[in-house]
Amino acid sequence: MLAKHMRRGTFNGVAKAARAFNAQTFLESAVTKTIVQYGRGDAIFTQGDACEHVMYIQAGGVKLSVLSKTGREAVVAMLGPADFFGDGCLAGQPLRRGAPHRSRRL
Repeated sequence: MLAKHMRRGTFNGVAKAARAFNAQTFLESAVTKTIVQYGRGDAIFTQGDACEHVMYIQAGGVKLSVLSKTGREAVVAMLGPADFFGDGCLAGQPLRRGAPHRSRRL
């Protein structure tokens, strides 16, 4: 598997060095940004809302869950500092498919 990835990342037999993603540089380059603090249990957005923003967690934690048609909640992910969520809008997703809530501090 490693050899496969290395072949894809080569140019004339020389491996390219992958640059690490720097979240702070990315955030500083954002044209529009808003910093919001949520309390424990607060809904950040709800399932079915318009998908318009990507969120980045600077501190604390977020529980990402979905509701079934019968009303049962399934936790999809527990996210923490340096995680992104809501990125479905980058792929053209029109509506939110999950509901993140502020969870405990990590």
